[in-house]
Amino acid sequence: MSMLKLLKDYSYVIVFVIILFIVFYTMTSVLATAGDAEESSVIIEHGDTLWKIATEHHKSMGLSVQEYVRLIQKLNGLDSVVIYPGQELAIMIGYK
Repeated sequence: MSMLKLLKDYSYVIVFVIILFIVFYTMTSVLATAGDAEESSVIIEHGDTLWKIATEHHKSMGLSVQEYVRLIQKLNGLDSVVIYPGQELAIMIGYK
C-alpha cells in the first residue's frame, strides 16, 4: 500500500489527532497558568459580562480574552456566560 493511499484513507484520523492535540495544549496551558496565579473575586454589577471582566484581567495572566473567559467559567463551574448582579465570581490575577 502506498503512503499516499494510507494518508488518504486515514486523513480523518490525522485531523482528529491534530484537533485533540490543540485542545489538550490549550487546556493544559490555561490550567498551568491558573496554578501559578493569585485568586481573587469580583461581585457582579449590573452590566457586567464575563467578556468585560476578562478584558480587564487577561493580560496579567498572559491569556487571550477568550481563554480568560474559559478560565473564569472553569473556576466557578459555569456552563454558560450568563452571570447575575450580586453574584460573586472567583478570578485569577497576576502571579504569586
